[in-house]
Amino acid sequence: MLPAPRSANVILAQPYDPSLLSGPVKQGGVGYVSTAQVVLDSLTGNGRMPAEGEAVLAWMRRNEPRWRTGCLETGQDKRRA
Repeated sequence: MLPAPRSANVILAQPYDPSLLSGPVKQGGVGYVSTAQVVLDSLTGNGRMPAEGEAVLAWMRRNEPRWRTGCLETGQDKRRA
């Protein structure tokens, strides 16, 4: 990361509620959150983040089966199990 005079696209944030971190997935040592969480965080971000959130939301509309959970009764995504 490098300092940016404006329109930075990296934000380090800490959630106000620890429950917001429940459900992330680690793969290859990298942490991932749900696609829906990416959209929510992006839409309320600064700089280009709202436009990026809108792009992800458009992708979600076109690809619903790829991101929607398959087992609502357990509250866990089959891909994470």
